[in-house]
Amino acid sequence: MITAIRWKNSSYCVYGNFIRRKFFDDSVTLVLHSSFDRINSDIVLQIQNWNASVSLSIVLRPLNEMPLKAAANCIIAKFSEFPPSLLSFLSIHLILPVPSNKTCPILSDIQPYCSIQNTTTSSPSESLERSQPYPANTARNVGRYFIKSKFIIIADMDHYFSKNFEIKVRELAEKVIKNSPKTVLVYRIFEISTKVKRQDALTKVELKQLLQNRYAREFHSSFGHGHRIPFLKEWLTSIENYGIQFYSNYTTSEWEPQFVSTNDIPMHDETFFYPCKDNTVLRWEMCRADYNFAIMNDLFMYHKGIKPLRTKLLLDQARYSIRGKAYSALIKFKQRMKKVYPNTIDKCPSFKI
Repeated sequence: MITAIRWKNSSYCVYGNFIRRKFFDDSVTLVLHSSFDRINSDIVLQIQNWNASVSLSIVLRPLNEMPLKAAANCIIAKFSEFPPSLLSFLSIHLILPVPSNKTCPILSDIQPYCSIQNTTTSSPSESLERSQPYPANTARNVGRYFIKSKFIIIADMDHYFSKNFEIKVRELAEKVIKNSPKTVLVYRIFEISTKVKRQDALTKVELKQLLQNRYAREFHSSFGHGHRIPFLKEWLTSIENYGIQFYSNYTTSEWEPQFVSTNDIPMHDETFFYPCKDNTVLRWEMCRADYNFAIMNDLFMYHKGIKPLRTKLLLDQARYSIRGKAYSALIKFKQRMKKVYPNTIDKCPSFKI
């Protein structure tokens, strides 16, 4: 029998450690989130690529049109098909909108049986239609709430990491963050063409070759500057060095650096919804909280598949549909920043939707 907690007096029921990992260590925990319909066998490759602790939040929504127990049974059934070694690293938490009776139901007698057909999203447009509104930041925060490790990395589905990333970044974090707790370790991110057929993790040498052959590029490089980091040429040509390339100030509200940090950084602001600055808002607050951004040598992340224009257009439509919520959230966020961090008002750029 599994009982839920009412998440921070919000409109969500949370079933923490619905599946509890069997192995505990001091590794960097990868925090992931997903809607129920996006869970498929690709998660196996992602967890195997990380090869350390993973905390996964799964959001169940009315759009799934299934009872909670049926969804829970399906999740158990899906993961029971995966390699048993997977569960040694993985913890899963379920997030459910509070039912109309305002009571979080109790889960009992869960069986590995799925009676629901076509539970996986089949197209980008379907995925975006079914993602509204998707509480990405609640899911991210839930994933953090149930972990014990000192260091975390908050990522998205389909993010893969360079060879031996976790081991190397853990060693670097112990050195750098121990002496400077308000420093985060930023890694570069790229997109890899689906023509590249491989499952083992990439090295920087291999990435450089893919970039030269136009089978890779900086993440979302055709759609703004949110993920661009200077000195890429120098980064690619430097000899192997798992240290810091340079430190960067937070100078533009577009920048969305991806990083490893301690688990006591601020939580994501849950009034922001996907896909409108839901992830960027944490970077805004970290700037106001006076964090330092240290860009790492050699270590990187890559996404399998290059984002097509049609996906950007669909995302733009999704952003437009929640623009009212987004502007309201931004106003309240700015008010909170002024109250909580009055001494850094001139340190950071103007925050914009």
